Amino acid sequence: MSNTKLLTAATESFIREHIQVIEQHANLINIGVPIPAVHTSMAIAQAKMPTFFNITTADRDGTLLFFAPTHLNESVNRLPIELRNVSERDYFIEAMVTRKTVISDAIMSKGVVVEPMISIATPTVQNEQFSGIVFGAIHLGAINEFKNTVEQLLPNKHVVITDNLGRTVFTDDKIALAPLAQFTPFPVYHYITELLPVARVGGNSFIYEHRMNEYGWHIYVLHDTKNAVNDIENNFIVVGIGIIFVICLFLFFAHKLSTKITAPLVDLLNPEGQRHTKKLSMLGNSKEFSDVANKLKRTQFLMQSFEDRLKQQVTEKTVQLEQLNLQLAAQAREDGMTQLLNRSGFDELAINAIKTSYRLNQPFSLALLDIDHFKTLNDSYGHPFGDKCLQAFAALMQRNCKRETDIIGRYGGEEFIILMSGKDVQSHHKMMQKIHQQTMALSLTTQDGEHVSFTVSVGICSILGNVNLNLHDIVELADEELYKCKRTGRNKISSVTYGYTNEEE
Repeated sequence: MSNTKLLTAATESFIREHIQVIEQHANLINIGVPIPAVHTSMAIAQAKMPTFFNITTADRDGTLLFFAPTHLNESVNRLPIELRNVSERDYFIEAMVTRKTVISDAIMSKGVVVEPMISIATPTVQNEQFSGIVFGAIHLGAINEFKNTVEQLLPNKHVVITDNLGRTVFTDDKIALAPLAQFTPFPVYHYITELLPVARVGGNSFIYEHRMNEYGWHIYVLHDTKNAVNDIENNFIVVGIGIIFVICLFLFFAHKLSTKITAPLVDLLNPEGQRHTKKLSMLGNSKEFSDVANKLKRTQFLMQSFEDRLKQQVTEKTVQLEQLNLQLAAQAREDGMTQLLNRSGFDELAINAIKTSYRLNQPFSLALLDIDHFKTLNDSYGHPFGDKCLQAFAALMQRNCKRETDIIGRYGGEEFIILMSGKDVQSHHKMMQKIHQQTMALSLTTQDGEHVSFTVSVGICSILGNVNLNLHDIVELADEELYKCKRTGRNKISSVTYGYTNEEE
């Protein structure tokens, strides 16, 4: 078994161990063990497994009931009611609906402790009715046991672990990625190495191996592209030197042999050839020697041509190899699945388009579109069907955004982004309403023949005049509007306009 497989198995074992703790306490509640005894057991379990920064229970309405460690309970009880309730969290909703243990994507906790986390939630059932959940928050900053595993299995490699949406769960000390940071590798084509999977981190390129564990976590093992290219270059140089040496050795022996063979011909051309009458009589008639001389000259010409071509090929390959680092470092702009711009490609075009709009005093709008409950689609119908949904939605956006000033991109996972320039912001909003309505009417067929539809939530930020906001600022404003949609039930459009007026839809 390869070291990458062993690392993948280690992540599965880590998650499974934490799931067992949460399910054990949910079962204690289900079979009627007294609640004080359950709380005591939760406190002991959390102390033994500090990667849980809390193990918590919530009632059927999502209100928090008990925290382990127990010293947090007093602080939790003082929080506003909205911070003591998790009913809007996806893991609570999914656990309530499916009645199964749920592992969330990487999210930010709220309340007393605000940290990046992964939540494991198991429903509790009383009298065959959903009565709440037991859930544990795994502190992403405390997943340190993987560091020893990485150093033992992959001492000279870099490791990145993400959730299903590409948010960072773990990186080793050599990679500067914060928890929840987006990590999206991309393929790069090259004429020598065909298809290389390459990740771009901190301005550096890495060739990577990728595996996904049974819980949807992605494990990336990164190799420095500079070292890989140097290895390729060194191999080509060694082979080239070897070929040149063999050719030189061949030419040396050919020269010696040809000198020996053509010595009689040299005597024939010697002005003093009359002194070599005896040798001439031994060599045969002049026609035979003329034929031999012509063949030898042709052979010499062919050998010289071959040597020149070989030197030219070695020179060309050397130049190509010197350009390999630059070509590997060039970042792909297209998302391979949807054929839309990827995040870096979108940012590059959008920054220039925003500068142009400010200079021409033209209004523009930026929209973030997120497919609702996409993880549930993947879990229910499989990742191939999820990919089909992404491709269908991308095509729908392209059909509506046909102007040259419309820039569309896939911003990560199931999140898309559109920049619309010119005309007026009302036309931008109408276009988003049209996409929103067409998405609700879209129906895709699964392998089992079932017709499935989905919805999107849309956050829009429109700009009138030069308000001195850059792309990052505008994306954050649109993301706030998108969050409003999610917080109030999804399948909505929310917008804000900066410049002369403010409005929300």
